[in-house]
Amino acid sequence: MLPTRYVVLGGLLALVSIGAFWILQPRAILVEVAPVVEQRFTAVIEEDGRTRLRNRFVVSAPLAGRVPRSTLRAGDLVKVGQTLATITPNIAPLLDPRARQELEERLGAAQAALDEAIALRERAKVLLERARIDLQRTT
Repeated sequence: MLPTRYVVLGGLLALVSIGAFWILQPRAILVEVAPVVEQRFTAVIEEDGRTRLRNRFVVSAPLAGRVPRSTLRAGDLVKVGQTLATITPNIAPLLDPRARQELEERLGAAQAALDEAIALRERAKVLLERARIDLQRTT
């Protein structure tokens, strides 16, 4: 017969191997179950994204403002003269006395530049007339 020592050691080895098998065995996973029904599949995805442009066109305007989102989609037909976007002006800030004075000074400078341009035009008219008279006299 085998000594008891081997029997105890064999029993411990059997318990360890049974325990390892039990620990390493995969556990059951809870799942939802539903009956299979044939229907139309509808999925809605609402996410923000980035546009990748191949051809970039710069559209500039001589004034500041806001442009709302375009109602046109890629591939829409555009007719000649059709309005593509409307620029709405920015909300004007309240003028403090310093800003008001600065704007009035700029207005005065613009008026002075206009007066100077009118005077230069009159001077050019006089010089043109004098040149015509000199040409007639020379001929």
